[in-house]
Amino acid sequence: MNWVQVPQLSLLAGQYHGVVSNGYANPLGGLNAWCGTTGYMNSIADVSQFAGQTVRFALRLGSDTSAGDTGWDVDDVTVQSCQPANIDVSPLSMSSMQAANTTTNQTLTVANTGGGTLNWQIAEEPVALPENAGQRVPAQPAATCDNPADVSWLSLSPASGSNAGGANTPVTVAIDSTGLPAGIYTANLCVTSNDPDPGPGNGAGLVVVPVQMMVDQSCISGTVYAYDTSQPMPGAHVQVCSATDSCNVAETDASGQYAVCGLDAGEYDILAFPAPNRNVLPATLGPVTLPASTVVGDQDLILVAPAAPPAGTTITNIGIASSGLPVVYWASDLTLTTHGCTAGTASYEVDHDGGIVRSGTMAEGPDGVYTAVIPQLQPVHGYATITITLTCPGGGVTTISFGMYIDPSGHVFTTGGVPIGGATVTLYRSDASGGPFAPVPNGSGLMAPENRTNPDTTDAAGRFGWNVLAGYYVVRAEAAGCYAPGTRTRRTWRALCCPYRLRSPILTCVWNAPPWE
Repeated sequence: MNWVQVPQLSLLAGQYHGVVSNGYANPLGGLNAWCGTTGYMNSIADVSQFAGQTVRFALRLGSDTSAGDTGWDVDDVTVQSCQPANIDVSPLSMSSMQAANTTTNQTLTVANTGGGTLNWQIAEEPVALPENAGQRVPAQPAATCDNPADVSWLSLSPASGSNAGGANTPVTVAIDSTGLPAGIYTANLCVTSNDPDPGPGNGAGLVVVPVQMMVDQSCISGTVYAYDTSQPMPGAHVQVCSATDSCNVAETDASGQYAVCGLDAGEYDILAFPAPNRNVLPATLGPVTLPASTVVGDQDLILVAPAAPPAGTTITNIGIASSGLPVVYWASDLTLTTHGCTAGTASYEVDHDGGIVRSGTMAEGPDGVYTAVIPQLQPVHGYATITITLTCPGGGVTTISFGMYIDPSGHVFTTGGVPIGGATVTLYRSDASGGPFAPVPNGSGLMAPENRTNPDTTDAAGRFGWNVLAGYYVVRAEAAGCYAPGTRTRRTWRALCCPYRLRSPILTCVWNAPPWE
């Protein structure tokens, strides 16, 4: 056993009285010690230098040859942490879909992962949904807790408590729809405590837990995954559209889950865009049949990695996206080329949304090089897959499959029809036709991965474009030397898009109405 004396500087209270003399055969001679005669005292030692180790603590008594006495009395030795309380609340959001006149119970866990005693209490705050957000779930209430008040459809047990270090308290959250009409109800649970820093996204001493209740709603819900079902994707945007292109957009939560409620009975198509900075492609699902007053769950989408053309296979393009996919212009004929065996036969198919939109044979020439011209794809746009089948003499078959993005770019022209390269175009969005409109954030998941740059710049042909989720959009174009008719002071203009997607807008530098599809 290797014993180490706690040094004088580590005693925060009740320090040693002095140094033991070396002159009287005391085994502690020359060491700091509590000496002489004194009443009971309280000593506090900082032993943090031994954190993470298994140690023993001992008090050592040394006597000399000069005198005798009764020694020391020792009482109440305690080892404790000096770390403050640390609150950990789980989950950080709660939701319930339920019928009218029913009560569901969920559990909110308040834990103390610190060392001191955690004192906490929970208040309720009613929150109104943002305008036009009634059909999008989860809609996030404002995380303020500035106006706490009783929420009639919520009750908590317990609503306050004290946790020792390492302890937790389960809180029963009762969500009661009794007497409430169908709709979406939102509130905040405002958890305050003596933890001075409860976590990111909240003010000092405050954790905000949004709560939502959907009563008698027709909903479509599911989970968005990346690559496989072991990797849920938070922050993905999901669009649910009816056959009449009435669409709603939701964002997946921390568990990759989404839900869209308040829908009419009918059939719906689902489209998921990946979260920012995820190198996977959008995915589609549907049609999904939704009966009235029903929740259709488990509508999961798996977003997979893009498959770029292999070496030796090319297609006419206007660029290569960050995903590695070729970007082809929808109004141009495309030349598809691949290499393989000589004297074989080859054909191609273009698959878009589960349907073949183009197909044909590929001619050989020179030897081992197969080529086809694919007629322009307009009005087809978005993601597509090309599959090439090459049959060699003797019966060997090679299949090549890769993805591409069909770009429905608009243009910026002069009034004389001359393309304007280098023009600045900015995309604005609103949930309502009357606005207000705000710029779509650069990199936002509301835009398809092939172009998430906003504002953007037209290429040499004056082209620009985004593939976007449902909403109302305004595009602003600006170019040096361009102005509205009758004035030479205005350098920008705006045009309103249809409420579904931007589809081949043609913008000029004058106030002419663009032909929105």
